[in-house]
Amino acid sequence: KATRTRCPLMGTVAAVNDVENGVEVQLVDGVNVDAVAAHVECHHAFARVEGRKGMDTCPMYVDGFTLERDGDTLRMTTSPDQTDELRKRTKAHLNH
Repeated sequence: KATRTRCPLMGTVAAVNDVENGVEVQLVDGVNVDAVAAHVECHHAFARVEGRKGMDTCPMYVDGFTLERDGDTLRMTTSPDQTDELRKRTKAHLNH
């Protein structure tokens, strides 16, 4: 649980680029991409099981969230009606 409470994106995001229905997240050099992807999936699984209430800044808690990995890039998408919210929440992590 202690690991899950830490945001997997804080301090790991180098760039966020818009893609269809979401974003591609490029991670900081040297970050363990496998560990970040697994941590993102953990957050998302928790959201699915426990609900999304009270997590209005976390991109992994956006309804319809999906994650795909392509090398060192994470692609996070959602339904078209949630895309703007996912983008906003993910880009907010660039400043942390």
